[in-house]
Amino acid sequence: MKRRHTRHLRNLFLDRLFRKDLAVHALLKKQTRSNTTPVSAPVWHDHLHRHFKVARTFEEPRPSAVDMAVPCSKNHPPPEVLLWRGEQSGWTTDPDEFEIPDLSVLEGVVCCQFQKLSAGASSGFDAIPIPFSKHACLPVRCDGKFKQVNVLVPLMARLFRVLLSESKVPACWKVAKLSPIHKIGEVLNPGNYRMIAVSGVMYRIFANVLKDLVTG
Repeated sequence: MKRRHTRHLRNLFLDRLFRKDLAVHALLKKQTRSNTTPVSAPVWHDHLHRHFKVARTFEEPRPSAVDMAVPCSKNHPPPEVLLWRGEQSGWTTDPDEFEIPDLSVLEGVVCCQFQKLSAGASSGFDAIPIPFSKHACLPVRCDGKFKQVNVLVPLMARLFRVLLSESKVPACWKVAKLSPIHKIGEVLNPGNYRMIAVSGVMYRIFANVLKDLVTG
């Protein structure tokens, strides 16, 4: 009975969404409150600009090691030295090659990643929350039985196939939200926080799909 009531509410929500109900769309655009730290915004600004490169211009031929790696602790060598050691030791291999699968196969991989989404995880800077992407399902009759099918999976599979064919990733997917987590010591010192980079939901799904295609 509880599952039937949940399906009824979900179908009602999707129906209002497809009818462009203003209340539902306002709910999706509602900003969630984030936890703040005792460190003031100017202090965070100075700390991050001292440890991270602000932006890379498109005129540069390739990203530097600082762009590709998180700053190491005090006892570790800089990222440039680590990458140079890796190239000398031969651990850097050639990129993996794979054939882009058919759309039907790609839909199955995308659907599997949608099912693995955690509804309580952060969506980063994406405007659409994870529960909506995960539960955007409608009942579809298949072999005499009704099956819940995610309506976003075919669209995302087509988008991912285009990105794989063009070997491109949208620029907005490369932006991550930094969430500080206190490690030890004085809470007013930004150096005592560990930064967690939270990528957007679409980029996470695309990265996991790409991983399955390469390793599968």
